[in-house]
Amino acid sequence: MNVSKRNNPLDLVFVWALVFIFIGGFFTLSGCTNRRSEVSQRFDDSVSQNQAASSYADWHAAPAHSEKVFSTLLSQFNRGDVTSKDVCASLADMKIEDLTLFENEIRSTEMQPLLGDCDQEVKGRLDAYWQSFKKTDEKVETKEDQAPKEAPAPKAETKKTSQNLEDLSHIHYVDVSQGYFAVTGDLLPGQVALTFDDGPSRETTPEVLEALEQANVHATFFTLGNAVRANPEILKEVAAQGHSIGSHSTTHRCLPAKRICEKQNGYMMSVTDAIKDIQGGHQAIRDVLGWVDPFFRFPFGESSPELKSFLQRSGTGEFYWSIDSNDWRARLPDGTVYDVDMMIDNVMKELGQRKRGIILMHDIQRKTATALPTLIQKIRDAGYELMVFRVKDEQIRYQSGLLTAKIFKASQTERVGSR
Repeated sequence: MNVSKRNNPLDLVFVWALVFIFIGGFFTLSGCTNRRSEVSQRFDDSVSQNQAASSYADWHAAPAHSEKVFSTLLSQFNRGDVTSKDVCASLADMKIEDLTLFENEIRSTEMQPLLGDCDQEVKGRLDAYWQSFKKTDEKVETKEDQAPKEAPAPKAETKKTSQNLEDLSHIHYVDVSQGYFAVTGDLLPGQVALTFDDGPSRETTPEVLEALEQANVHATFFTLGNAVRANPEILKEVAAQGHSIGSHSTTHRCLPAKRICEKQNGYMMSVTDAIKDIQGGHQAIRDVLGWVDPFFRFPFGESSPELKSFLQRSGTGEFYWSIDSNDWRARLPDGTVYDVDMMIDNVMKELGQRKRGIILMHDIQRKTATALPTLIQKIRDAGYELMVFRVKDEQIRYQSGLLTAKIFKASQTERVGSR
């Protein structure tokens, strides 16, 4: 007699358990793949938008600016929507030239949880990359071995000062009592001024200072109020080395009432709020040092008649630039890598065309810190004289008119402009 064999209930439970495990594993793997793909896409968008940006202002306004990308990823990480492994996998696949775009975020203490176990590995890749540009066999001339060189054009007569300035760093005195606007800074052919924006940075400003000190050069720094309050000891070191220190606003918001600034900020700032942002940057410096040079540079170089008038009435010099290092770029619009060597070549090319000028750099950029020793030497080899801006009346540093000036004249009203 044939007896039909019935399925054991335990066997069915086991089979269904395997099915659920397989399905769960499939969706988990699919979820990981999707997350990593999303993270990689965010990074790719950032690289593309940096490459396409026509200016520093355009880059800051980009939806996928590096700061915005990391801020979004950190929020997703805190919600559990993204893991550090997702971020690390995407960074590991990235070309080193593009990875440099995110260096400030990678080195930010706030972002450390996002990197997890790959933190040191990613930083090590960046360190090795920048080290490859350092000319270990290149000697940077100092006071002891610098011989006078013939300038490409007649130079202005310079004065000496007792403020820790050596022979190789010459002073360009400016009178800001009635306001002052500089593009070339009244520099004569053959004269160059190095300027640095957006610091101080705990990571990169010390390297910039070391390069300047080794080359015996002084520069003009335009610092951000928020960065000053975050890194007061770094600012003190900038001052201790004898550099001039003006402000660059508190927040680096685009200040005038223009459409380009509305795009930047997401709203149109009033004149009152813009002036408070200007004053806040100055106040932060004075709170730390007890003085501040009456120098100001508008974020992104964007100004307005109302804000210019305020600077003029307060006896504050406004500084623009004539040579832009574009040190914020990772690639040119055509996709060419914009590395240290290319930045130096471009600056020297512009300088060769203009024969003088104010060079704009950012001491928050590792590219600039790495390039500086070679750039300074090339400027000297070409016969240029490196200048630093100073006010004629030293007491003005301790009696800031910008901090005491009234925001409006009696007849002045706020106006919204457009561009």
